[in-house]
Amino acid sequence: MEPIKTTFKGKEVIKLKSGETISLIELPKPGISSTQTVVRIDKSGDLIVGDLVHTRHHAWLEGGIVDGKPTPDLAGWKADLKVLPTLGKGKVYGGRGDFVAVKEAVAQEVAYLEKADQIVDGYLKALGPRVSELNDSEKKGAHFAAIQAEFVKAFPDYAFPDMVGYSVYGLVQHKLTSH
Repeated sequence: MEPIKTTFKGKEVIKLKSGETISLIELPKPGISSTQTVVRIDKSGDLIVGDLVHTRHHAWLEGGIVDGKPTPDLAGWKADLKVLPTLGKGKVYGGRGDFVAVKEAVAQEVAYLEKADQIVDGYLKALGPRVSELNDSEKKGAHFAAIQAEFVKAFPDYAFPDMVGYSVYGLVQHKLTSH
């Protein structure tokens, strides 16, 4: 593997051979990963955001890996999303789903993350003293499947529900250790 040769902080403008430019913009908070960068096609105002946005698709809720541990930050993710309309006025090219206008993408993903937070909080509260089962290797899978089922009920027209079942452990463990 070749080592990284160039890094940047904040913003980097790259001039293409055609004369057009693209801007790499570091967002202020962790999003779906521990650091979040978007690419703006300067002429059109389109934004390439990777997994920060999943239009009508379930999101990966593991969070960025920090010191070897999943560290989801839904508040940071939503804050980064709310910055997007100040960066571009075109479409958002996200990790999955349709490419939609920036405002639509932001509204949809913020609503999804808010509901995701409510679903997981509600599930943990309903478990009560059985919450320790989420640390039991034989029992936690059934709980993650039940949480996934709650997401499917809340978002019946969203694709890739398995994304929740595979990744919600990060959000669950984060909530368990931060309370």
